[in-house]
Amino acid sequence: MGNPETIKNSRFFQALFRILNIDIEGVINAYKQYRDYPNIAILRRLEKKYALKVEQLNEQFNRMYFAESDKYKFTLSFESNRISFGMARGKDEDSIILEYQSVGFRWFFNLFFNFLSSNELKAGDIVIMDEPATNLHPEGQRELRRFIKDFAIKNDVMFVIATQSPFLLDPDY
Repeated sequence: MGNPETIKNSRFFQALFRILNIDIEGVINAYKQYRDYPNIAILRRLEKKYALKVEQLNEQFNRMYFAESDKYKFTLSFESNRISFGMARGKDEDSIILEYQSVGFRWFFNLFFNFLSSNELKAGDIVIMDEPATNLHPEGQRELRRFIKDFAIKNDVMFVIATQSPFLLDPDY
């Protein structure tokens, strides 16, 4: 959680907004408008505006983490005094706390939000990874390999991976 006054100083929200392509100044201006004209519809409009981007983020995360039946769901809420990023899991959307998740999940969460979805890599970059995804399920490792391959092709980036996992190898490419 963060509050509208200090959101610019939050490294997490800076990264999240960059991933979702959300203009932080636009959010701050919406909160200024809300303070001047306290109508909750101003904040609901923000949620609606970014709902599709959050849903796409959910789909990408679940596809890469190979969460088919027990999917994760992220939410972004704009409340009167705070901005909240929520995490839930499963069909009942039970709330989860990152610190209580497995080492593999936390590793993947950090990789996903700090690197893969950050939009900071540029054409021609070379990324060296040492034993990535060793904490992931074999299907998750295969999905990560597919994602990295597609990402590399689409963004003209090269990945060099040192691994002992046969699931991260692609003999055809």
